[in-house]
Amino acid sequence: MTSQMNLIDVGDGPPIFAASDNNQETNDDNMERFIKEMMWSETVQNMVKRRYLPKYIQEALTRMYDVYKHRWEEITEALIMEELNRLKMEKNMSDDDLKIPNADNMRNISASKELEELQRENAELRNMMLCKGCRAPATCINKECGHLMCIVCFINQINYSKIDRRRSVGS
Repeated sequence: MTSQMNLIDVGDGPPIFAASDNNQETNDDNMERFIKEMMWSETVQNMVKRRYLPKYIQEALTRMYDVYKHRWEEITEALIMEELNRLKMEKNMSDDDLKIPNADNMRNISASKELEELQRENAELRNMMLCKGCRAPATCINKECGHLMCIVCFINQINYSKIDRRRSVGS
């Protein structure tokens, strides 16, 4: 079994050789170097110019590493886009989620949040217009408490109040 020799930087002095049996470190270093080289490649830079977020491009490249680690020059925009589409499907994302937000995206995002807020406010206001007794659409206002009421609950309250008053007068 041969152990791999690595150069180790020891600060001000010359680098020293150290034996390493850990191939995982070497693979991680190779993958990191592969990703860095690919991120500066013309292919990836063209994708960044088209507003794709570097973190998702990097994630796609990481997934592609095992297949293309010895022939990274074969990686094309189409291959990266295929991997981004897989990523998008797995994470249930839209094309806009993969891209750097611009004014159009931000307007759409803020418009959808504003729409949700308006819908919530509208639901609250509609809820306030319902009868406090039976939740039917309100048509009357109770003078005593100011609650909105439907005509049925209003008539029942008037009848109840008359009965109530008769009881109190008769007592």
